[in-house]
Amino acid sequence: MGATCDDLKERVRKHNSNHKKTFTGKVGDWEVVYTESFETKDEAFSRETQQHISILMK
Repeated sequence: MGATCDDLKERVRKHNSNHKKTFTGKVGDWEVVYTESFETKDEAFSRETQQHISILMK
C-alpha cells in the first residue's frame, strides 16, 4: 500500500533494486497486483487509511 508515488513503474523498480536497507529493499521482487487512482493525494491517503483500518479490524 502506498499513496506517495507519481510514477508507479519507477517506484517498483526502486523497490526491486534494493534502493534502501529497509523492509522494501530487503524483501526482493515486488509486483503490482492492484491499483486505484485518485485526483488528489488527500483522497489517496484517505483510501489508504481505510484499507489499513480494514486490515486491523480482521
